[in-house]
Amino acid sequence: MNRYYLLLLFGSLWINSIEAQNTTLFRIERSGVCQMAQARPDFYPVLRHLEAPLPGHTTAAAHLSLIKAQLPAKTYHTPKGATSFKKSPVVAPFVMRNFKGNPYNNIPNDNSLAISNDGMIVSVINSTIQVYNTDGKVLQSRSLEAFGDTLHIDAHKFDPRALYDPVADRFIVTYLNGTSAATSMITIAFSQTNDPTGDWNMYALPGNPLSDSSWSDFPMISISNGELFYTINLLTPGGSWQTSFKQTVIWQIDKDQGYKGEAINPKLWSGIRFGNKPIRNLHPVKGGSKPYGPHAYFLSDRNFDLQNDTIFFLKLTGTATDPKTELEIGVLRADLAYGVPPNAAQKHPALELQTNDARILDAFLENNQIVFAANSIDTSNNYAAIYLGHIYDVDGKPSIRAQIFGHDSLEFGYPGLAFTGNQEEFSAVMCMNYSSFYEYPGCGISFYDGKEFSNLKTVREGNSNINILGGAERWGDYMGMQPKYNEPGRCWMSGTFGRDGVSVGTEYGTWIAEIQKYGYNSNEGLVANKDLPASLYPNPSFESTWVTVDFELKTSDMVAIVLFNTQGKVLAQLLHREARAGKNQFSFSTAPLAPGTYILSAHGTTGQLFSRRLMVAPKE
Repeated sequence: MNRYYLLLLFGSLWINSIEAQNTTLFRIERSGVCQMAQARPDFYPVLRHLEAPLPGHTTAAAHLSLIKAQLPAKTYHTPKGATSFKKSPVVAPFVMRNFKGNPYNNIPNDNSLAISNDGMIVSVINSTIQVYNTDGKVLQSRSLEAFGDTLHIDAHKFDPRALYDPVADRFIVTYLNGTSAATSMITIAFSQTNDPTGDWNMYALPGNPLSDSSWSDFPMISISNGELFYTINLLTPGGSWQTSFKQTVIWQIDKDQGYKGEAINPKLWSGIRFGNKPIRNLHPVKGGSKPYGPHAYFLSDRNFDLQNDTIFFLKLTGTATDPKTELEIGVLRADLAYGVPPNAAQKHPALELQTNDARILDAFLENNQIVFAANSIDTSNNYAAIYLGHIYDVDGKPSIRAQIFGHDSLEFGYPGLAFTGNQEEFSAVMCMNYSSFYEYPGCGISFYDGKEFSNLKTVREGNSNINILGGAERWGDYMGMQPKYNEPGRCWMSGTFGRDGVSVGTEYGTWIAEIQKYGYNSNEGLVANKDLPASLYPNPSFESTWVTVDFELKTSDMVAIVLFNTQGKVLAQLLHREARAGKNQFSFSTAPLAPGTYILSAHGTTGQLFSRRLMVAPKE
């Protein structure tokens, strides 16, 4: 039994009390090696259950349906395109290389993605793991069945996750097996090298670790400098929701043992409660620009409440081998309530997309701040929306500022986050799926400058409804998003869109994309793939005159031209549209500019095209 202090924050009031939870030590030998490069038959077998369960088993679906039935009716508006957003002063991020991801294999998508510093991408959905290069070429492909065949686990595989460890330059992939106490197992795979097409060390952890007739569901993962943190919900088959959910537990694992193929000695934290009730759906907080540690943070909320402002805030103070390590639990009160989201509309009035509950789905730590995102409801129109919380002074007296990312005609779900700032700037890109009565399901992005959002930038439009089972369709339970750690300001994502099927009428599509925030460092400049010849004139210019830039493209491309000051702040996005192959000329007025020095930067889909200094002089 390990004791910890609970810190309860309501405004400036701190309440100290003592709670207790349990820890259990395990020893797990390596159970096998997956040789990805070894050619062998893979028939990609899939058994599909012709219903649409939610995380937390069928009892959760019934319980959640009753809650959603209490939500007020939506207020529908005729769409007005980009004007449906309140015009944002924040410049939207730019979509770079992008391509079709893992093929649909009769299982709804749960997207997760990891990318190495060398540009190797590991993408997983509920049925497959695929390795790509950054141009979208498939380097290896395996079904989850074949990936874990050396473990000899004959149970349904689901809920895959992938991450890249920039400290060790390795990958980690995990998924679940089985939905009963007798069959439940957790598969965790550690790449032996930085090449994910090579060999992986495979481990099988018990899905019923406390021998209490429970099984493991809905994993979430993160890493510190030295450890892997794995949270899981333990459920009991059958019964009501209250009796089927038992608790959420934390696995704390030395990741280096896994990379080396040694026996791992994970520590299990259980009995994590507040007010004698288990805290649900603990989400481990990942590092922003890099992994941190040895401590780790976890977040949770009241995910089944129609409206609530409670955020559970947990800190694991040290490593699994340190006997002084404690789990501290705090409660924060946000300045804005979240709530269970309604199902999202599709173009067909009889079809909806499941948004599940309001659990926290992604979070990162940077500069003593945490940003997190969850599904929620926009109470201005009762649409499905995104709840983004920003926790300040994490190691001091934390407080939360929250806001809703919503829209007049679009509904959103399943956000992902990636830190894209630096030591001087706190910023992030958020990805999400979207759908509406007027647009097919697609995925998009928004830039968060630490205070406000940009308007939505579409990454992949859908060309069909998602219609596999009819009615309330699965939308996937999460999205994949990760920074490109050695290229600050860039990240990669994996989202869902509706597409016309080959063998069936409609299906789920997976889309992978590289995202670049707008930003300029006057000392280093943006990462550039090429620097096209570009003539900027007159330069120096004068106030209230016109400036012209001539440039030439080898092929037609989407071009964004952005104006910065010399401190790297975005002043305006001047252009974002397709420019044709050949000679192009762009002009703009300097009337809004004070005398001084500015940076004019142009991007194409493969990176920066050119960057030029512009001098604006006062009128003579």
